[in-house]
Amino acid sequence: LAVSNTNDTFARPVGFGKTIMFEFGVRHAFSDDMVLDVSAYNKDLVSEGTARTLNVYDPFIGGDPSLTNEAVNLYTSADFGNSRGIDVRLDRRFGSIFQGTISYTYQTAKNTGSDPQQYLATLARTNSAVTGARALPPQAILTSSDNRTHSIAGNIAATFPAGWHSGTVIGSILENGGIYATFSAASGQAYTLMENGGLGGRGPNNGFGLSGAPLEPINSSTMPWIKDVDLRLTKGVRLAGRDLMVFADLRNLFNWKNLTSIFAETGDVVNQLYQINSIGPQRSALQSDAGTLWVTRQVVVNGVAQTQTGVDLSDCSQYPYGAGGIRGVPDCLLLRQAEARWGNGDNFFTTGEQTTAFNAWYNRTQGPYTFYGNGFNMRLGFEFNF
Repeated sequence: LAVSNTNDTFARPVGFGKTIMFEFGVRHAFSDDMVLDVSAYNKDLVSEGTARTLNVYDPFIGGDPSLTNEAVNLYTSADFGNSRGIDVRLDRRFGSIFQGTISYTYQTAKNTGSDPQQYLATLARTNSAVTGARALPPQAILTSSDNRTHSIAGNIAATFPAGWHSGTVIGSILENGGIYATFSAASGQAYTLMENGGLGGRGPNNGFGLSGAPLEPINSSTMPWIKDVDLRLTKGVRLAGRDLMVFADLRNLFNWKNLTSIFAETGDVVNQLYQINSIGPQRSALQSDAGTLWVTRQVVVNGVAQTQTGVDLSDCSQYPYGAGGIRGVPDCLLLRQAEARWGNGDNFFTTGEQTTAFNAWYNRTQGPYTFYGNGFNMRLGFEFNF
């Protein structure tokens, strides 16, 4: 303990977890071509593994061994929770060509900790407004980070055998072919809305960071629904006495935008304060590195004289070196390339050009597009059977 970090978590003997679960279901066949399944379930998590901050006696500090003198993160079996839900599924077949399935799930999952580290990543980093001491773990179950209240999924398939509607145009197109579609939709996951301190934390399942302040109980906000439709088309043909199947695989057919994460401080894909906090130190470091080459001078823009500030890169031999021989000419040459890419290529890297470059650097990993899942994509191919 004397040489460890106060954020470390230590193992110790922990009792077995305990779960009480029941499930029942009903299946009814309306006919050979239509079957309905309904099931319901409940799971009580009585003692789940979790980390807690506990007071212990540390011999290195000394004092009365009967008293505690150190707060340490230890594993316990103190978390508990509940998940329950109902599943409904309908299978339907139309003749020998068409068949489909659709299912719906309603589920609620609540607990005092979505994972063993959640308390340490959230409430353990805050202080009680009443006592001023470290905030206590949740005493009542809250929405789980991976809870999705509603989920809908299904698939449709149509397979057309050889000789189907032989002699017709539609038959020649569809015979030995297949159409397979899958679709899904689900309500969003939970996250905790935070006071905007420009920290850049993302949900779902977001922690509080070193200085984050929650604006609501854990996991009280919900991300938007996600939805998707995929389609696969196949066609079998004979080629040189062999079977050849060509296919088109289309994912996210309608190019829907599905959020996979979100800024917990804004509830949006944009956090202007975090962008400012990220770029500010980079600009300050560039100004410090440039030294006397950070100048203000008159430049002509579209025939109009303007006063602009920036880094003079006209003579790289003058660019200052840092301790140990870092920066200097190599940095200047790279900055010239950045100025040419994001500016006008005159070897004067103005603050406006720097802003453009730094915004591009920020957007590469934190831009709105990084918060979305894959858009529409199509794959074409064939299978040749010998």
